[in-house]
Amino acid sequence: MNVVINLTLSPFQARKLLEYISNGEVEFRDTIFSKPLPLEDEFSVRTSNVFKTIGIGTYYKLVRCTESELLMHKFFGRKSLLETAQHLHAKGLHLGMNDKDIEEYKKNECAGDTKEVA
Repeated sequence: MNVVINLTLSPFQARKLLEYISNGEVEFRDTIFSKPLPLEDEFSVRTSNVFKTIGIGTYYKLVRCTESELLMHKFFGRKSLLETAQHLHAKGLHLGMNDKDIEEYKKNECAGDTKEVA
């Protein structure tokens, strides 16, 4: 059985989870949502700086934002929004993803159905 879980754990919970993993009872699978954004490599300096300032460092935090939430921040305009939307689209993601969208993406990712768009 495969189960994908994204949690914030206490130190005690983390130790227990590591015990389960080391015993082979749980398999850790990294998803795109836990990966850091490639700020310097794939985003402009302006967009990268805004993400750093407002604390968006992972794909999960970024896809949970809506267009209007991002546009409220100083120095984040239409050009940065277009750049961000294109980057996410290339990975099969979009802004404003809810829990249902994320779970669907994860299911497809586990099945190998997600692909990057050129």
